[in-house]
Amino acid sequence: MSTVVSRIRAAARVATTVALVGAVSGLTVIPASAAGAATDPAASSMGIVLPILSEPSDELMTQAELVEATSATGEFTALADLAVEYGVTVAVDSRILASIEALGDSIPDSVADWETTIVTESHLIVLPWANADPMVLISTQPTDRIGADELARLSGQATTEITGWVSGAAIPEGAASKLAGLGYSTVLIDDTEYTGTRQVLSTAATDRASEAVGHDSTTNITQTARALIAAGRSGSIWFALDSDTLDVTKVRALLRIIAGNEQVTLTPVVPLNVADIGRDLAFHKFEHQKTLNTIFTRLRRDRAFSTIGADPTVLLYPRLRHVAALSSVGNSADFAAAGTEYKLGSNEAERQIRIVEASAYTILASQTAFPVTVVNDSNTDVTVNLKARSKSAIVTVSEPSQLVTISAHSSTRVTVPLQVVSNGSTELTMKLQTPAGVPMGSVTRFDISASAQWETLTIVSFGAIVATVLALGVLRTIRRRRDN
Repeated sequence: MSTVVSRIRAAARVATTVALVGAVSGLTVIPASAAGAATDPAASSMGIVLPILSEPSDELMTQAELVEATSATGEFTALADLAVEYGVTVAVDSRILASIEALGDSIPDSVADWETTIVTESHLIVLPWANADPMVLISTQPTDRIGADELARLSGQATTEITGWVSGAAIPEGAASKLAGLGYSTVLIDDTEYTGTRQVLSTAATDRASEAVGHDSTTNITQTARALIAAGRSGSIWFALDSDTLDVTKVRALLRIIAGNEQVTLTPVVPLNVADIGRDLAFHKFEHQKTLNTIFTRLRRDRAFSTIGADPTVLLYPRLRHVAALSSVGNSADFAAAGTEYKLGSNEAERQIRIVEASAYTILASQTAFPVTVVNDSNTDVTVNLKARSKSAIVTVSEPSQLVTISAHSSTRVTVPLQVVSNGSTELTMKLQTPAGVPMGSVTRFDISASAQWETLTIVSFGAIVATVLALGVLRTIRRRRDN
């Protein structure tokens, strides 16, 4: 078990001891009496989620990126310091944690220190890879849905340790039962999407706080903080800060005012158990469902493609991570172009294993072994089915299908046995398939010129010459004997 996972589990056990009770109204508050808070009417209770996210991507963060983000002036460092100083809840993108884990023993000190700070000194919620939205990932037909186990593995976490943050892009019918059936246990959700009595994030408070701490905001921080404190006096209130626009300096100012008020109690924000959701959801379809269907259809092919790998996850996880990253931006107006983007990425992944094109080939014998080079630029050994076919009957392929294994980051030469039936020009087509017969990439074509009769003509000609020489020799011998 990794150090990161062990620490996260410890933090999760602490977080899950906090009970969730009360009613939702206004800014999603829980009455103070129901929450067990002090009866002082001036007392205010609130929980704040501070997200630490990376750019949505299907690749791990580089060591250079992590060092920059965790340096003394880095963004991750500033956010972690705020979380520790003011005791707010941190929601961290597991892409960051997985990238740190991948560094192994070569982890730089600044990155190691930041990791320790996050997983041991803060209230922690671990988000899936690239903050994937589980509601989007289940908004497809049953056989294509991405379950919690698979999402956790590609995120480098245990299934019970990830919490999906619902973006509001989609809430499919029967979402709670679908999530439960796919192994999801907890979600972060707001009162726009969840209409039940459990405490969740307040949309109004989130919008108000996020607007005030935005980079270009001119909203008065003090007035915003006082408004949020006032909302918390009628009961506990939870809200999040929008990671896309926040200004760390403004966030610090907001938290300083809130935490500096002696009548404010900051509490951990606890995700909602999927089992407690019931049917209390505002169901609505995904706006870009057609594009999403296109993505999942292509993902089906990517799953088949990954079976060629000695370690299929090496080929599959980047594709799944791409889908996860896209699900986190489902509300974006640019999502319509995501289908094309995903297909291009899949095509590029398939091109890692390819047949090398060659110049025209001339055959001078009735039988020959046609040489073909297959390249594997992926990070795992692969086994593929090489299919060869002649476009005409001039040449026949003696072995039209053969399994080929290529080591990672290498190439191998394969020979395809050919039989020449007659002279002429033709085209030999070759393609790669998975061992199960699923096509990969595009067809590669080779121009062939067959002149097999040259072999027979050469033998006949040579025989004729030999016969002629022998005949001349015999004649000369006979002539000499006559002369004698």
